[in-house]
Amino acid sequence: MLVIGNNSTQKHKVPFLLVLASQKAFLLMVSWK
Repeated sequence: MLVIGNNSTQKHKVPFLLVLASQKAFLLMVSWK
């Protein structure tokens, strides 16, 4: 994973990607049931 930008943008970008990925995984788990 490439990190582009300074530390301030990195700190905001990483949690956003984690939340987005967790939401997609949650939706997949719900849809599979």
